[in-house]
Amino acid sequence: MNGILKNRMKIRFTNRLAAMVNKVMPDYRWRIAARVSLTAAPLIKYL
Repeated sequence: MNGILKNRMKIRFTNRLAAMVNKVMPDYRWRIAARVSLTAAPLIKYL
């Protein structure tokens, strides 16, 4: 339960961060790179 809550907070934080980044840099290539790094980070953590 605690891990799920922590994960949800992390997702909310990354979404807020992504929204801020999109305002500053609306370049779609940067957005794709950020999305890929966000999805790869948890996978790297488990390796």
